[in-house]
Amino acid sequence: MEAPPSKSFWVRIVSQGVVSVSQREKWARLAERWQDQGPPATPSLEDTENFAVSLRENLEVDKPTIGILGCTPSLRARLRREWPQSRIALVDFCNEMYLATSATLDESVTSQEDYFAVDWLNMESRIARQVDAFIGDKSLDNVDIDDWDNFFRSVAQCLRPGGLLVLHVGFPDPSLAGKSFESLIEPWIGKMAHDEVDLEHAAAGLWEDLLSGSAENSTTHLSLESYRDDLEKHRQSITPVGLLSARVLTDFASQLDARWTRFDQTDVTASAGTSAFGLVQTRYSRDYSAAPNQPVMVFRLLAH
Repeated sequence: MEAPPSKSFWVRIVSQGVVSVSQREKWARLAERWQDQGPPATPSLEDTENFAVSLRENLEVDKPTIGILGCTPSLRARLRREWPQSRIALVDFCNEMYLATSATLDESVTSQEDYFAVDWLNMESRIARQVDAFIGDKSLDNVDIDDWDNFFRSVAQCLRPGGLLVLHVGFPDPSLAGKSFESLIEPWIGKMAHDEVDLEHAAAGLWEDLLSGSAENSTTHLSLESYRDDLEKHRQSITPVGLLSARVLTDFASQLDARWTRFDQTDVTASAGTSAFGLVQTRYSRDYSAAPNQPVMVFRLLAH
């Protein structure tokens, strides 16, 4: 059996790019805790399976070079198991996130990865036409929608002809827009009372619902800022509401002021189309509350 490719590239300094300074700072603050969160903050087991199935069904080469937009540990481990002979290239603008997530993985995974500390909007300067498929968990959520055309252009220029782009995207739940804090937290209190979820997963689920609830406040971004006072008011209470509020503030404290891009499926397919990407598959998970609004979308580079 042919040996896996050796590690050939290592970068410590993040190159200058065009992803906003606020995004870099946000992920630097989150680096130590993000991988500990449950879905939808991180991929669920079914999300990870959907990535793997999407690649298996659509890759046209036996030993592909696969790029990950970000450093998601579960995706890195799964790719190494599924494609042990393949080159895995990580592309992330946050060096702190790379170091923190790599510390959670076995050396058998990390020693066979190439890490490119470059901007997603300017990747072609380092890895042009070297990748058979890119995958990304919530990558678009971290790119301003005004930069999407540049994002898809950069990905297209890194892919080989016919290459794949597999994205897990998070659409806000329209039924939650504008809902009060009390109406959003109550279902999660009920789930905890019936042992359907633990406190950690309830906090991640409530965080996502609060983002959807904020959709009424902006047509372009989501933010927890509008619920800050509610969370702070309840955090000192020794009640289920207080415990859950405190856990959200503990796990997502650095996110209260952060902005996430608001978009829908039409926005994604339209922008992808500007760089000759065509949608070939859409897969949905079922193992967490927000899953019906968070598909894995599979695009193929039709011509470039």
